[in-house]
Amino acid sequence: MGRVFALYSVTLLGFVGVGLGLFYHFEFSGQLEDAQTRAEALAAVIQPTVSDSAVIGDDDTIARTLERAIRHSSLASVAYIDLKG
Repeated sequence: MGRVFALYSVTLLGFVGVGLGLFYHFEFSGQLEDAQTRAEALAAVIQPTVSDSAVIGDDDTIARTLERAIRHSSLASVAYIDLKG
């Protein structure tokens, strides 16, 4: 009787563990995908303004635009990195 209960317990714990692992994996993947989609949408909206300001070298306008864009979004921070220095 003890071996049957032990086998049942190990099997049940295995299934529960695998189920929780799969659940967390898919939940985490979904959250990452949603965050990526929101970031891409925000980038698509502010890209024309930032591009125009980058062409004329107006870094102050770029910084203000980026700060205003993330004020009411789910992003924590944003940065503009000028590759030319």
